[in-house]
Amino acid sequence: MIWKRRKSGTFTDEQWQQAWQQPAHLSSERKQELLGAIHNRIHTASANGRRRVLYISAGAVAAVLTALIVKFTWMNNSQVPVSAWDVVASDGNKKKVELADGSVIWLAPNSAIHMYPTFAAKRSVVLDKGTAFFSVTKDQVHPFSIAVNKQKVLVLGTQFTITVKDTTDLHLAVKEGTVALHNQRGQVIVHGGQQVSTVNNNTGNTNLVPAIAADWWLQQEVRLFDVPLGELIDNVSAYYHVKLNTTGVNRLTKVTLTWNFSQPLRDNLAVLNQLTGNTIH
Repeated sequence: MIWKRRKSGTFTDEQWQQAWQQPAHLSSERKQELLGAIHNRIHTASANGRRRVLYISAGAVAAVLTALIVKFTWMNNSQVPVSAWDVVASDGNKKKVELADGSVIWLAPNSAIHMYPTFAAKRSVVLDKGTAFFSVTKDQVHPFSIAVNKQKVLVLGTQFTITVKDTTDLHLAVKEGTVALHNQRGQVIVHGGQQVSTVNNNTGNTNLVPAIAADWWLQQEVRLFDVPLGELIDNVSAYYHVKLNTTGVNRLTKVTLTWNFSQPLRDNLAVLNQLTGNTIH
C-alpha cells in the first residue's frame, strides 16, 4: 500500500510533524486550529466508509495532539528555574507545610524550602537551609525528590529528617521506610532506624539510631537521659539553626533534663545552664 501525503483540514502532515518536533513554537491559537481540524475531519464526511476512515485518521491526529500537549507541558515544566519555585520558610517556630499529594513537611525554626510551582506534576523540593522532617505519601509512579546542596534524596514513601550542615553537606535520619541518597560518591540506601552524614559531599558510615532520632523535635517536650552535652548542643544548634557560644563546655558531660519545645530557646538554655553550671547562649 502506498501512503500519500494530504491535507488534514488546514494542516499538512508535514505541519503536524513540525508541531510535534517544535511544540514551544505552537501558540494557543494554533492549538485551537489543531482541535478544529480534528472536528472538521469528523463532521464533513457523509459516506459510512469514508466516515470510518476519517474517524480512524482523526483518532490518530487526536493521539498526536494529546502527546503534543503532554510533551509541551513537560518541556515547560523542565525549564522552570529553581529561582521561580515557591518559597516556604519558617521563623522562630516550626512550620507545617501540607502538599497537594498528601505529603507533609515540618520545617524547624529558621528553615526554608523551594517547592515546585505545580507540585502535583513534579514532586520536588529544594531544602535551602535548616532542618525539615518529611512524611511522604507513597506513590510508586512519581518519586519524591529533595535537593540539598549538590546532593539529592529520592523516596517513594517514608518519613525522615534532613539537616543542612553547611553549603556542602547534610545529615539524614530515617524514621521508617527506605531513602536513597545520591551524591558524588554514588547512591547509598538508608533504612528506617538509620542515620548518615556527609563530609565534603561524600557519604560517611550509616549508623543505627532510635526511630525518635528522626523526629524528636516534633514532640511537645522530650525527656533526655544521660545525653552527652556535646551531642545535645549539636542537635539543638541544628534544630534552631543557630550557632551557640559553648566556651569552656565539657562536651562529654552527661545531662538529664526535659526540653520543652513550647518554650523559647533561651528558657531551655537557662535550665541547661543551671544544671551544668555553664553559660551556653
